[in-house]
Amino acid sequence: MIHSLFRTSIKLARSATLVALPMILGLTPLGVSADEAIQVSADGMRSTGVQAVIDSKGTIWLLWVVKGERIEGAGHASRDDLHLLRWPESAPPDTASTRLNPEPGTVRGSALSRPRIAIDGSDQLHVLYPATGISPVTGKPVINVSYLKGFDDGFDAPRTLNRPAVNDLSETSHSGIAASATFISLAASPGGAIFALWLDSRHSAETESPAHVFAARSTDGGLNWTQDQSLFQEVCPCCQPDSRWSGDHLLVSSRMVDAESHRDPHIRRFDAQLDALGEPVRLGDQSWRLEGCPLKSIAVAGADAWDYAAWYSETDKPSGVWFARSAPGDAAFKEARPLQPNALISDAPALASDLAQVWVAWHAKESESERRVFVSHSDDHGATFSGAEAVSKPGGTASYPTVAMRDGTVVVAWEQNGAIHAWRQALGDAPDHDG
Repeated sequence: MIHSLFRTSIKLARSATLVALPMILGLTPLGVSADEAIQVSADGMRSTGVQAVIDSKGTIWLLWVVKGERIEGAGHASRDDLHLLRWPESAPPDTASTRLNPEPGTVRGSALSRPRIAIDGSDQLHVLYPATGISPVTGKPVINVSYLKGFDDGFDAPRTLNRPAVNDLSETSHSGIAASATFISLAASPGGAIFALWLDSRHSAETESPAHVFAARSTDGGLNWTQDQSLFQEVCPCCQPDSRWSGDHLLVSSRMVDAESHRDPHIRRFDAQLDALGEPVRLGDQSWRLEGCPLKSIAVAGADAWDYAAWYSETDKPSGVWFARSAPGDAAFKEARPLQPNALISDAPALASDLAQVWVAWHAKESESERRVFVSHSDDHGATFSGAEAVSKPGGTASYPTVAMRDGTVVVAWEQNGAIHAWRQALGDAPDHDG
């Protein structure tokens, strides 16, 4: 358990198959009250890209990006920082977040390229984020994968997990970047194995060419890491992968790009040595052809021998957030269904699971009014779901949620009007739906 955020080595500054299943949606509501949502980031700090984990004591840890000033000549890129906030089980959140990157302005994150946080079986935190750097090969700006290992008294100094690229994509990059290792993902197993994944451009002919998914792993809780390796390729270069350890395997999501520029969601499984287990599994039935990156991630989760996926579908109708599950012993994701079929827009799903419970969060518009964050819950391995309920308060745009759950606690966090908001509930307080 992390009791303090200070450590001598780093100085921290404060501040599938589609079926029509209408009977499984719109069941007994959760009883969610958006009035219980609170703002957790400081006023005046434009914050985005929030992620959450829960430790064994019920403490919630929230990680997000604080946007800085724009970098001249680098498109939309800015000099960002990485902030962490603690929310104890029986107390309000800490009054101030802590900056984790030792050198200010060295993070390159956003709502679509988020930092990641994971917690292992020893309650230690692990953080992965995209960081600015200079290539030792080309001498030009690059984006690297930086890792922070948590200890009881804080975090160790950041280390870079990707090897330098030798290609130079600066002529085709919107931000002048020569090479990028970004759009990252992070997963931890109960036994102490840590898996870092990212989209890598070192084999790309130009910035918008399909990317490789690279990975590195640690078997000793992040003290040592293997050399990075390519897991697979032909991946949409701006669709952030998601990963989660599920029982005895690692789930990894991606949008694969074929010769006709279809960008369809797939799930792959790997063992603890990052060896592939079977063939990639397609989600949905209809293909989405698009000349360009849709910037759509696919969320994954797994528990109790079940695997789950939630994604945005443009071509399986109705367009919006869909969910499917994979039963024990079956590689395929089946019983795909939309989670808010009457919404005008629904997108950016996040998933969490524990035993038979599954929570999904996403943002949506039910009318031409503002966008809000919605949740839906299952207590039978995703066979039935409660109806969608708004968890964000009205007023402004709420978007890009994250959700985490553990041992009777669930937290949903999102960005709203440039600030991070969060909502938590003890699952015992949520009424059971009647299926």
